[in-house]
Amino acid sequence: MNLLRLSLNLLRRDWRAGEWRVLLLALVLAVGSLATVGLFADRVRLALQQEATSLIGADLRIVSARPLPSAYRGMAEARGLRTVESRAFLSMVAHREETLLSEIQAVGEGYPLRGRIEIDDGAVVGNSKGSGSNGTNLSMLQYAAVVAL
Repeated sequence: MNLLRLSLNLLRRDWRAGEWRVLLLALVLAVGSLATVGLFADRVRLALQQEATSLIGADLRIVSARPLPSAYRGMAEARGLRTVESRAFLSMVAHREETLLSEIQAVGEGYPLRGRIEIDDGAVVGNSKGSGSNGTNLSMLQYAAVVAL
């Protein structure tokens, strides 16, 4: 019984000294910080999932270093899915003395399957031809490339 009484007296003394309060405050702060970061990360993930179809232009994107067999496209179309092929590669874009590493992407007719592409037909320079979802030829240049060059 003496040991229990001694333990309680030491606990009471340490509590009054304030060391336990600092430890408790640090624990509460750590748990609150973890919960806040977790909540923020979850919200960002949900927002990206909701906007992902617009970002990639489709519900699903299959990427391969080698050409996919045509049977994949046939299976997708047999299930009533719309498909669009695209090719992408890295290349240097040059203007006067400036160069910029860019990703060049060529897309088939009907792109994007989801969302839309808005094109500013102002004084933007560019002559690369592409096919839009409405079947018209488009001349596009990425805004970041225009600003950088």
